[in-house]
This record gives sequence, C-alpha cells and structure tokens, in this order.
Amino acid sequence: MQGTRQVAERIVNAQKAFVQLVMEKGFTRDQAEKIMTVYLKNKIAKLDAVMGRITVKHGAFWELDVLRNAANL
Repeated sequence: MQGTRQVAERIVNAQKAFVQLVMEKGFTRDQAEKIMTVYLKNKIAKLDAVMGRITVKHGAFWELDVLRNAANL
C-alpha cells in the first residue's frame, strides 16, 4: 500500500510541475491543465510515474504558438 501511495504522489507532483511550467509561459491554470490533458491524450507528452515528471517528445511543443493551439482545442 505504501508503494502505491508514493507512486500516486509522484504522479500528482508531476502534474503540478507541468502545470506550473506552462503557467510560467503566461497561461492560466485552467489553460495549463487543458494543455496537459491534450498533450497526454495525444501522446505528445509522457508521464513517468517512477521519476515523477511529465516530458514532452520534442522541444518544439514548448513554443507559445503550439501551446496556444493546444489550449484552444
């Protein structure tokens, strides 16, 4: 049970960190969460529960116009 809780905490921390990074680009929390959802759903980003982070497949997905497009889907 303890291992499951630790993995769940890492997932939540990874999501919070990703949302925070997107918010630093000038997006609201709602927009950042939507971007995260779109990226994960379309496999643009990958959740690594062991390391506790979400990584994007290519750096171009961090550009503002790409983030704006994801937020507007």
